Amino acid sequence: MKKRVFLLCSLLVVSILLTACGGEEPVGSEVTPGGEEVVVGGEVTPNDGAEETEEVPELADAPRAIGRVEGGTYTNEYLGVAAALNENWEFYTAEELQELPGLAAEGFEGTELGELAKDVEYFTDMQAENVNDLATLNIVYQRLDMAGRLAYAQMTEEEIVEETLAQKDMIIEAYTQGGIVTESMEKKTVQFLGEEHCAIYTVASVEGTPYYMLQLFSFNIGEWGVTMTFGSYVEDRTESLLELFYKI
Repeated sequence: MKKRVFLLCSLLVVSILLTACGGEEPVGSEVTPGGEEVVVGGEVTPNDGAEETEEVPELADAPRAIGRVEGGTYTNEYLGVAAALNENWEFYTAEELQELPGLAAEGFEGTELGELAKDVEYFTDMQAENVNDLATLNIVYQRLDMAGRLAYAQMTEEEIVEETLAQKDMIIEAYTQGGIVTESMEKKTVQFLGEEHCAIYTVASVEGTPYYMLQLFSFNIGEWGVTMTFGSYVEDRTESLLELFYKI
């Protein structure tokens, strides 16, 4: 089930990049941040070069941009937000975060969106789960090239959501390939950090269990685009999850 939930998160990340590229294949490659010690999901992980290839670009600016976990609080200065989570929440370790892209690639292998995902440079900054409330939080970073940054600079949040939803048939097809049944995917207005935001709201079934997902996008703030996913099983608690975050 973990793999399929991350699949839901990842496919929207890929489709968001297609929005800026006008449906063309994105440029880049999937990587694990490297070149130095990198803080991922609150832990310092040395780059030992285990997956080193000539095509992997350096992400020297990643430590400045990504968030950190101290105790039960996640802080992300790039986004200007933090979340204080209680003892029912468990953050993924750095090692678990690094496994997620591979799990997602397995899940949508053979789909059109899956092929495009191979050329998207992204990593998971934070993943947390609440077993008691059956809830999940996920924050994914995606590097934007200059063309993407220029495109998003001219788009509103609502336009990004609408352009992404224009590709929802391809996204739903990939979900189906991963064993996820999608009931609906639509635009939704929500309150986040005291402001009105436009999000994508998805109702799906993961291994027969209802799953509700809200996704917010920050793709015009710099070199990194960020997708925040708020999910819950069985009952829709997504909007209450937004309240866990506060401005810093």
